[in-house]
Amino acid sequence: MRSQTGQLDSPGAKSGPGSAGSSTIRLSGDPGTATRSGRRRLVVATCCAALVPTILYFVFVARYGVNFIYLDEWNNVSMFHAAIHDNLTWSMLWAQHNENRMLFPNLVFILFALNGHFDTKSIMYLSAALFSVSYALFLALYRIYAGRWLGPLLTLFVGCLWFSLADFENALWGFQFAWYLVVFCVMAMCLCLSWRSVTITGVGAAAGFAIVASYSSLQGLILWAVGLLVLMWRIRDRRKTIRVCGAWLAAGIITTALYLDGFNTQPSATGGGSVSFAVHHPVGTIKYFFAAVGNVIPGHVGLPPHELLGLALTLVAIYVFVRCCKEDPEVRGTPLPAALILFAVLFDLSVALGRVSFGIDQALSSRYTMANLLLLLGVASYLLPRLPAANLPDRRFIERRWSHVAIAGVAVLFLLAQLLASTKFGIENALIHERTMTTGARVVVNLDRIPASQQSPLVETYVYPSIQIVDPLIRDAESDRMGMFAPGTRQQFAREGPPG
Repeated sequence: MRSQTGQLDSPGAKSGPGSAGSSTIRLSGDPGTATRSGRRRLVVATCCAALVPTILYFVFVARYGVNFIYLDEWNNVSMFHAAIHDNLTWSMLWAQHNENRMLFPNLVFILFALNGHFDTKSIMYLSAALFSVSYALFLALYRIYAGRWLGPLLTLFVGCLWFSLADFENALWGFQFAWYLVVFCVMAMCLCLSWRSVTITGVGAAAGFAIVASYSSLQGLILWAVGLLVLMWRIRDRRKTIRVCGAWLAAGIITTALYLDGFNTQPSATGGGSVSFAVHHPVGTIKYFFAAVGNVIPGHVGLPPHELLGLALTLVAIYVFVRCCKEDPEVRGTPLPAALILFAVLFDLSVALGRVSFGIDQALSSRYTMANLLLLLGVASYLLPRLPAANLPDRRFIERRWSHVAIAGVAVLFLLAQLLASTKFGIENALIHERTMTTGARVVVNLDRIPASQQSPLVETYVYPSIQIVDPLIRDAESDRMGMFAPGTRQQFAREGPPG
């Protein structure tokens, strides 16, 4: 019930999806209808189902991850060198990297440089661990939204989508820890704003997560919009809405202003991306957006199929977003589907605006799939509580719920296609990625053993676009025993020798 102050006392408790008379599915196993021993078995089975994709994700990183300083990570070597030799400055931590302020990821990277020789594979494990915690937070948010936990089968199904290998590139690149941190922060923020009542403590904690995300990546600023959506949806008392949302907006504006202070928008400072190009080529920007959304089912089929799929998924997401925003907070407790969809759409827009100048084909890069998997999860979290009850008589089931069955069938077939395609795509490309990273590590460790005429082509193919820029960084990494120069790792690549 909602109190007179507009606070939510027990979301989902009155007439939510698990209440008596509801026609929602029983696949998720409502614990209230089971015996104590049955509930215990259900909990154990659900936990095991959640662990299966989580463990497989760690196995994937263990099998295909390589301890190699790669591309953007080289830009941090000078900062690590300064930290190791007590010359670290605030300007290094706060320095703009492409479009990003990466204060908090930089602090984590420095800890690995000081205590773990900047082992990039260890950072991949940390990203996987953070992603696993984020998945647990998603399951908790679904519990608040649907009024019950997902059962074993659906937990496994959703977990396979969460840990989809369509996003293999982020999983196997330590530098992408920043995006894993942003995803964790958006889940933690939504959970803080989804307690039984909106409190100062909850809003303050949510703002803290939004600040951490904001100073981790450009996409972290999106959390202020997502948080505002959740607050406006939950608080229906006008005066309280103005007061709380006003404070939230003020915090977001101040955080953004600090982020943009001294920000260089020139392409030379933003990694070559041009927002001006995107503005002057709106059709290309829109096509880039749809291609990125449609890349949740990866494959070498060209741009048009991905663009059409992206358009269809965008229309479905818009429908779900609008329907979710119209739901009753006393029933649902949190606008989880709308929050995930808003985050994913704004994420894609930020990428499209900054990267379309490189060509629409770049929208199919694996690392841009992370947000669109969240979009799919937003749609799925809206549909799952609305699946028809399994215990309805067959005739009534067919007569009254045929449309639900059809929608559920299409959704299940789509997600199965996504799982099969992304797993095949992820493993095949992870093997290529592993070979490329291993070759790059062998080039760097054995650089002095490679003929001078071959050094530049090999470095620029496997290590970094410019040998002139990266050569002093290689020497710093070697002197500080970082990455592939770490004890044990260096000996392994030295034994393998330079690539033949």
